[in-house]
Amino acid sequence: VYVINSSYDMSNEENLTIYKNEQNIKTEKAQNFYGWAIQNADVVFYEGHSRDGGGPDFAPPVAARNGKVNYSWYHKHKPGLKFLLNQLDQLNKAPMIFGLFSCASQPHFQSRISKYFGDSNTIMSTKVVEAHYTKEALLYSLESILNFECTDQLSSRLKGSSFIINRHF
Repeated sequence: VYVINSSYDMSNEENLTIYKNEQNIKTEKAQNFYGWAIQNADVVFYEGHSRDGGGPDFAPPVAARNGKVNYSWYHKHKPGLKFLLNQLDQLNKAPMIFGLFSCASQPHFQSRISKYFGDSNTIMSTKVVEAHYTKEALLYSLESILNFECTDQLSSRLKGSSFIINRHF
């Protein structure tokens, strides 16, 4: 089990100013590791931001003039989705389980990525959720895998959350 964090500091402001160089290195390292995992691991989980379809994202958010996330920029550029699709285009074998534990990941990404997961399962959220629910769903999923539980048992664990298992076989 590998876990990697993409934030250098807890403060987005400091990651973009004081720690800009360190954050850029950390972002690149996390994204590259994610790409490696997609190509090589049996189970790959991302927990973070969907950026309204522009993610998954490993960098501090691109901000609008008002300081909030610039969703228009993400709608236009889709950097995370482009990276993900590039990695999936290079697949020899898809991960057996692929989880996107981020807001509304199913409506944002399912139609674009489902063709890559012929006999795999994906776990995604159907709606916008609070961060602690994404972490909870990821932990339930990991616990099920480590306990060698079947997808029906995991589905029971996820029942009542917005996370669902998409079976691609």
